[in-house]
Amino acid sequence: MITDRRSRLELFLMKHRFIFQNRLFRRFNKDAYLHMLALLELGLAEAEKKETSRVIEIYDVALRVFPYSSVYNNRGNVRLNLGDVQGAIEDYDRAIKLDPENALAYNNRAVARGKEGDMEERLEGYDRAIELNPKYAGAYINRGNARRGQGDLEEALRDINRGIELDPSKTNAFTSRGKVRSDQGDLEEAISDYDRAIELDPENEIAYFERGNALMKQGDIEVAISDYNRAIKLNPEDAKAYYNRGNARVEQGDAEGALRDYDRAIELNPEEAAAYVNRGLAHMKQGNLGGAKRDFDRAIEFDPSFPEAYNNRGIVLSEQGDISGAISDYDQAIEFNPNAPSMYNNRGLARRKQGDTEGAIKEFDRAIELDPDFIDAYINRGATRSDQGDNEGAMSDIERAIELNPKDPNSYLKRGIIRHDQGDLEGAISDYDRAAELNLKDAQVYTRRGFIRHAHGNKEGAISDFDRAIEISPENANAYILRGVVRCEQGDLEGGIRDFDHAIMLNPENADAHFQRGITRADQGDFETAIRDFDRAIEIIPEVSNTYSVRGIARCEQGDLEGGIRDFDHAIMLNPENADARAQRGVARGEQGDIEGGMRDLDQAIELKPESADAYINRGIVRRMQGDVGGAIRDLDHAIELNPENAYAYYNRGKVRTIQGDLEGSLADLNQALIIFKDILPKNHPTIQDVLESIESTKPSNMSHNGFT
Repeated sequence: MITDRRSRLELFLMKHRFIFQNRLFRRFNKDAYLHMLALLELGLAEAEKKETSRVIEIYDVALRVFPYSSVYNNRGNVRLNLGDVQGAIEDYDRAIKLDPENALAYNNRAVARGKEGDMEERLEGYDRAIELNPKYAGAYINRGNARRGQGDLEEALRDINRGIELDPSKTNAFTSRGKVRSDQGDLEEAISDYDRAIELDPENEIAYFERGNALMKQGDIEVAISDYNRAIKLNPEDAKAYYNRGNARVEQGDAEGALRDYDRAIELNPEEAAAYVNRGLAHMKQGNLGGAKRDFDRAIEFDPSFPEAYNNRGIVLSEQGDISGAISDYDQAIEFNPNAPSMYNNRGLARRKQGDTEGAIKEFDRAIELDPDFIDAYINRGATRSDQGDNEGAMSDIERAIELNPKDPNSYLKRGIIRHDQGDLEGAISDYDRAAELNLKDAQVYTRRGFIRHAHGNKEGAISDFDRAIEISPENANAYILRGVVRCEQGDLEGGIRDFDHAIMLNPENADAHFQRGITRADQGDFETAIRDFDRAIEIIPEVSNTYSVRGIARCEQGDLEGGIRDFDHAIMLNPENADARAQRGVARGEQGDIEGGMRDLDQAIELKPESADAYINRGIVRRMQGDVGGAIRDLDHAIELNPENAYAYYNRGKVRTIQGDLEGSLADLNQALIIFKDILPKNHPTIQDVLESIESTKPSNMSHNGFT
């Protein structure tokens, strides 16, 4: 038992004490002998489930027999290794009191004080150790590490170089110098130092770990991961190695692998706030905002003053629509770190989402004040100025961002967006082209360019861009929706529905996908299924005026005029400026026989949107119901003047001309409508059939029409 072992040891030491007092045996180093015994016991303890506290018992017994400075020093080392910093300092104090020239004790006490954060006394300790022993390599190396901690890299490098000069076999000297050189940005020399450390000790996990860090800074992710793998193999309990390998895997795009590493790092050190923050970021990359928020919450629980945790949680809350909560988190982050430009930038983005453009610009101003080369802040300030209509200021900011980094694809992407908003579609496409050249794997660039090409009428080019965006990012629901819209416009309604289906599979809560699929099903004449899609879109986002408007149209097509009018009422309540809803309500009222109410709605629709061909078409329809054929023709003429490619305008004018007895004019209009419909609707669409029937009923028996074959 422990008591028996202690008594046997004490008896042994007492029995042999005379050896060390005898002149004949003075050449024996009694302290080294005692230390040897302690190390032997340490080895035994390691074998017995690492019960290293037993080593302390040896020194306790030894100090009763030999109360020497070096024995206190050695017991202090053991206590320090056990985490008993205060006990270690007490032992070093005693060692120095017994031997004021014990350089080892001064050095070791300085190490212990460093763990308590006492930097001033730590440096004084190393100074004293070097004063007592100017050739003490370890003290120079330790002083260099302390100076690095203070940011004094030049003096740190000088000290460590001196330590290496005194003892070039010390592995830790090269790892320490590597860290300093890495901090100085001299990564090649840092890696050379880590190589030398590994050459001296191929089992040194710290050297592999630090070399991995330097390789990460160089961007050599794959080799860095190889070094972290080696460090973990040598020390499977090193939480930091798992943590940094997780960071490397994030850079590789391996979010799953990163999450596994962060999980292990947290398992080994469950109170490390930074690991929760980085795991939260990995969750964000996967789109798992709930998991990310839980990790940021946990990080804040362990470190309530961790600014990055608040900042990242703010980003999640902003994505989730909780803008007030996001701003509150950014406030906290800035309180703990008032000089972080990115946090002001993020708070500016949140204020912009709130519609507070003035407040947003102040935040971006502050971010730029703190970092005049902060590209994102210029880009975001430019976008906000564009919101305010300050096109000159917006372009100035984006130009500055491009000047700072002419190879930043995001700057060209943002300038393209601003040019698009300004109506400069050619300029926008040029910017998207440049962004794509700089980053061939940015799905957003292709999505944006496809959108512009579609607006330009280049449907094939748009489809090609959306195909590329989907190839790069197969989970990009927005690209599927946009491609589906173009396919429908090309007459490929089934292809469009397949794209909308896929978008809904990727994100069942995407209201726009349900909305677009509903419109396509209505175009197919499947109004019942279309209404179910509109119902789902409204369930997801109940505040969108246009969704009620199109559902109202579908209900009217089913003959449910009352239901349609209720939807138009709701659309107008949500947006009194919705001219299309007023126009559709006007037609529905006309069909109910409320011609006066219908005309009132249509007049208001045209007043709100005088460039709308559809509004004139609908008013022409209601005027025809009134019997005002001349007025109907005038409205339909104006609709065609506004949009010469509007098939419905020709179709309805053809119908009115039939009433007038102008069969030749009617057939010309109906055939023109048919030509246009051929490009946008499938052959079996109900509208096509209506046009064909109208032509057949209008033309003389010896005339032919321009129909499908």
